[in-house]
Amino acid sequence: MEDGKRYLVTTLLYRALLDSILKRGYTKSYHHGVRYLKKLDAMAPSINDWLRFVDHGTYKKQVRLAHGRKYNFWGRYDK
Repeated sequence: MEDGKRYLVTTLLYRALLDSILKRGYTKSYHHGVRYLKKLDAMAPSINDWLRFVDHGTYKKQVRLAHGRKYNFWGRYDK
C-alpha cells in the first residue's frame, strides 16, 4: 500500500504495529517500532485529509505521553 501511495491506510497499519510493540514492551522489537515511527514521520506530510483519525503530531504526542518512560525505545528513535 505504501508503494501505491495509500499513505493514510499505511499509516494506520504502522500505528497498529507500533502500538502493539510499545504496549507489550518487548525491547527486542523496538528496532521495528523505531522504523515504523520514522516511516510515519516521513509519510505524514503527504496526508492531506486525516478523515476521523488524529493527525501525526497528535498521535506522536499521545505515544510520548503513554510510553515516555521507555527510554530504550526513545533513545533508538532519537539517534
